[in-house]
Amino acid sequence: MPFIPDDGYDKVIEARHLTKKFGEFIATDRVDFTVRRGEIFGLLGPNGAGKSTTFKMMCGLLTPSECHARVLGMDLKISSGKARQHLGYMAQKFSLYGNLTVEQNLRFFSGVDPLTRREFWMHINGMVSRGMTVMVTTHFMDEAEYCDRIGLVYRGKLIASGTPDALKHQAVTPDMPDPSMEQAFIALIQAYDTENAHD
Repeated sequence: MPFIPDDGYDKVIEARHLTKKFGEFIATDRVDFTVRRGEIFGLLGPNGAGKSTTFKMMCGLLTPSECHARVLGMDLKISSGKARQHLGYMAQKFSLYGNLTVEQNLRFFSGVDPLTRREFWMHINGMVSRGMTVMVTTHFMDEAEYCDRIGLVYRGKLIASGTPDALKHQAVTPDMPDPSMEQAFIALIQAYDTENAHD
């Protein structure tokens, strides 16, 4: 893969007040983040937190209810089709094929084994070293460690963001002086719940 020339956009992906409503349900609630050129940015959070909805809006696959969102300087509300020409998207979601039996589906999808997952990340790092920008969603804590920066999504909101080390540092306590990513993730969510218990 050739090196991707600098196109002058330092902020490759920008989201300001990114919101998606499905009727009365708010799946993504005023999320803000920026992804720079040659960076791996991860959206981390539990299932149902709003990661996939956020990701799909930034890929132009879902229309935001309200926002200021840009990819390579192109406004996603105006030029989502043009922006999509510069994007690649690979879903990890398991989906069944209706024309296969349950057993055939299970044989066809045995998930991605740990060795293949490592290979994916080797390819991702290779792309980034050539100037590509990568945004991933995951709930695998070990994968979050591969990201340059992480946005922690919970209940549709971005409740924390920073490098993996910075997020772990936020969770340091006398009882937990060196938290793992998983411990930091749990601590940040608990702190958010405690802070917003009366809302």
